[in-house]
Amino acid sequence: MNDVRAARVSLNEAIAARDVDAIVAHFLPSYQIVTARNATRHSREESRASWIALFASDPVVVYVRTPVEIRINETLGQAHENGEWEGSGLRGVYSAKWLRDEDGEWRLQAEIFSTL
Repeated sequence: MNDVRAARVSLNEAIAARDVDAIVAHFLPSYQIVTARNATRHSREESRASWIALFASDPVVVYVRTPVEIRINETLGQAHENGEWEGSGLRGVYSAKWLRDEDGEWRLQAEIFSTL
């Protein structure tokens, strides 16, 4: 669980630093997301373009994702994370699916965010 939690901390740090390359390094090429505003992105490169546009349009935006529960299946190399997020004056909950990549690192396959 610590490796997945560490990956989430690293991703939060990359978002705070506005480092798009470091952000998308946490995503598998096939990464999928449904944002809290119901936008969808269907690849790591679509997400890269979205982060670039977001940072260009909002010079102070920061999102923080805080894990509440992480469950891991080491045999299959996958993990499920539930947590809370906040940013842009909004907050809510999220779920994420992580897969262990060929290099042994945990990378996000998918995330879904809801505003509550």
